[in-house]
Amino acid sequence: MKKILLLLCAFTLVTACENEPLDPAFTGGGNNNGGGNGNSDDLTLSKYELDITLNTSLFGFPFETEVKTDYFLEENSLGYGEIETTATILGETETVTETQTVEVNPNGQLISFLSINSLGQTTNTTSITYDGNNISNITYNYVEDDDNDYEYNFTYNGNTITRTEVGTTISTVFTLDDNNRFFKKESFDDGTLILSETVTFNEDGNCITSTTTGDNNLNITYSYDNFENPIPTQIYNLGNTISILNDEYDDILGDALSHDFASNNCIATSINGELYNFDVTYDNSNRISTRAYEISLVEDGVSLTTGFNEIFTYAN
Repeated sequence: MKKILLLLCAFTLVTACENEPLDPAFTGGGNNNGGGNGNSDDLTLSKYELDITLNTSLFGFPFETEVKTDYFLEENSLGYGEIETTATILGETETVTETQTVEVNPNGQLISFLSINSLGQTTNTTSITYDGNNISNITYNYVEDDDNDYEYNFTYNGNTITRTEVGTTISTVFTLDDNNRFFKKESFDDGTLILSETVTFNEDGNCITSTTTGDNNLNITYSYDNFENPIPTQIYNLGNTISILNDEYDDILGDALSHDFASNNCIATSINGELYNFDVTYDNSNRISTRAYEISLVEDGVSLTTGFNEIFTYAN
């Protein structure tokens, strides 16, 4: 859960960084699927809310975790996020509230995340270093438990980025296409391929399919409306690249590309033939206002239901 929280913030807390570690061309240019010509009024957000609820069972007992994240976006600043995590297991509930801030260097590159709980204590930090414009190292420190710490090193060769995790035999290779978009992700354990994912894009530059083989065997498709997605330009910017390079080796690349990099709003997905339509609403200017969906999967006999709810509040 600690890394889930980190990744959520890595996705969303950067709004004004200008110098990205990779070319910004990644952006490529639910029952209501909109329509029209895709023109929208000002997409400047003042607040973005993301609630995620996970329901499963542990040894036959229900387990629920709810992560409520509010991002307050301030003009000409990076803003900040407030994260409330509530976990209920065996009838006992615990709630933790944290505030996360980010730091950038004079070149506009994001160099750290800092999370502080309601007692004013630092709970976790992430440090990011660069070699020129490329990320060379990401180090995560969870204060209470060193077992949750990790460190990634990155090397670059042509259109590939190789990530190695210090102290493990796991490495991941990210491949970019001719348009500088992530389109392949391959993970290895001591040199043996254990998971491979390839994605495809439509003429608008939006990710439309993801195919994984190995540890996971998934065929996923993504569908979009005709309206502009406020997330890549307003919320993510530099943070989206970091979130992909900093993900788990088995996280789905297509999910990040369809949500954080797409030029339009994702309104449906199909996973191995199971269609999930999102409940999406728009304001009078065709700007996305809310999006909600729930996905249920069964893996190794364990069922997991994940619910997502997003609220977009615009500055005008």
